[in-house]
Amino acid sequence: MEVQRLNPQEGSDYAALLEIFKTVFENKETIPEATYLEKLLSSPEFMVFVV
Repeated sequence: MEVQRLNPQEGSDYAALLEIFKTVFENKETIPEATYLEKLLSSPEFMVFVV
């Protein structure tokens, strides 16, 4: 098993992950655009880890 932090270039991957969360948790919120997520992922205060 490998743990990896998403980097800013993986905004579309993060959007796909949020789509999965949206389905599993029956959330009706809209997913932000990949460019916004890329900016978010570039912040040192915000981290997303995937396994």
